[in-house]
Amino acid sequence: MPMITFLPGLSKQPSFKQYSGYLNVADNKHLHYWFVESQSDPDKSPVVLWLNGGPGCSSLDGLLTEHGPFLISGFGPISA
Repeated sequence: MPMITFLPGLSKQPSFKQYSGYLNVADNKHLHYWFVESQSDPDKSPVVLWLNGGPGCSSLDGLLTEHGPFLISGFGPISA
């Protein structure tokens, strides 16, 4: 499981462990995962598998806005 050691764009890097990779589910089919270790008690905290998304929606949006350890506070200008 590859550990995430740096997240670009953050002025302060997280102190908790996090991992990212792919689960092979079938021939040429993969599910991306981002595992974030509990910030309170990693050895005793339950593990939650959060799956959502679909056409036009990413599971990353659900992770960050509903369960994730990060708060999205704003976006810069978008250019075409």
